[in-house]
Amino acid sequence: MQDGASIYNAALLRPLWEAWGIKFLLWLGNSSDLNPIEYVWELLKQKIYKDNRIYTSFKALEHAWSSAWDELSIKEINKCILGLLGRIP
Repeated sequence: MQDGASIYNAALLRPLWEAWGIKFLLWLGNSSDLNPIEYVWELLKQKIYKDNRIYTSFKALEHAWSSAWDELSIKEINKCILGLLGRIP
């Protein structure tokens, strides 16, 4: 999967990819649909802002992010990754 950035479209690389049998999915630029970290960030935001919590200092917000990350389970992360399987045609 590529987003069409010029670095991926170098004329020298295309014959190499073809020789290796690499096929690409067509995808819009800047699409986060297949990036599992986007779904992990959403989980973290839900944990941090649970009950409409508001932070009054950067230090408090930094601590909340760090704590939420530490509490994030591998099961939750795997759920984000496995959820992507239905998005690929």
